[in-house]
Amino acid sequence: MNCLNYDFCDLMMDYDETNRRWLNELTMINEKYKYSELTSKIIGCAMTVHSALGNGFQEVIYQRAMAIEMSEQGIDFSREYEMPVYYKNQQIGTRELIF
Repeated sequence: MNCLNYDFCDLMMDYDETNRRWLNELTMINEKYKYSELTSKIIGCAMTVHSALGNGFQEVIYQRAMAIEMSEQGIDFSREYEMPVYYKNQQIGTRELIF
């Protein structure tokens, strides 16, 4: 890194190294968990969306962006899903899940 302000360069190198370690820890896949790889990909999509959009938008904006990102990453999903709710093995209603 070419830099006239060496303190700033050292700080940025430390920052880059810290982020590299953090990203490595975040994206580590633990084989003992059944969906570890998928979870890692979904978290990566969320981080990409957040990095691009930042905060402050309505939830639907992030849902749409996640749909785009997850599609590009080849992750199958449903934006809306109606799930049955059971009590003592009897269906007593449904619950709509969004993303």
